[in-house]
Amino acid sequence: MRFYFLLFITIYWFFLILAPLNAFADANLEKWKVKTSSKLDSINVTIDGTIQKGDQLKFFISVGSGGECNSVEHLFTFYTMIKHPNILQIQGKKIGFESMGKLRVSDIRFVFSTDHLMLPGHVVMISSGLYDLDKHIDFLKKHKNHDVKLKFIFSDFEKKMGWKASEYFDILENSWSLNGVDVALNKAKQICLRLEETKLSLNK
Repeated sequence: MRFYFLLFITIYWFFLILAPLNAFADANLEKWKVKTSSKLDSINVTIDGTIQKGDQLKFFISVGSGGECNSVEHLFTFYTMIKHPNILQIQGKKIGFESMGKLRVSDIRFVFSTDHLMLPGHVVMISSGLYDLDKHIDFLKKHKNHDVKLKFIFSDFEKKMGWKASEYFDILENSWSLNGVDVALNKAKQICLRLEETKLSLNK
């Protein structure tokens, strides 16, 4: 009888405490999407914004970068409905924005039309650069959110010339939750390492 009583207590505590905690963790992780590219050359980790849902915070981990999978590119997108005649020309320019309490400058990687999606506008992808993955995870874990407020687009960064971001973007702010970012990025790293091992074994 004692055995069955202890078994009952164990199961009871599992459903009362552990199951809700696991459910919370799973619900939190559901916001993050971890996907392998079709060419198996990168792992993409994304989460939707809280202000403009279609905009994403993105992390790209390249496969085949020496077998360590410890380099990550940090990017985010902004959708704009302003039909500026020169919007495609800001690709490759630098953009200034406020984020995590600091004024930062990053590169505009891509600008593409969303007309083919029946959306009248453009998506602008901004890259904050390449980072050591483990160190970047430690940095991101210190923040609850990744907040961005666009300020200025530089036509000439050296001369500090350009345009106000409001000339190109109708929504200047967005925020992405960083809750669970360490779990998502570590999961992506493990997938990358397995792909690296597979490629190395096939090349032997």
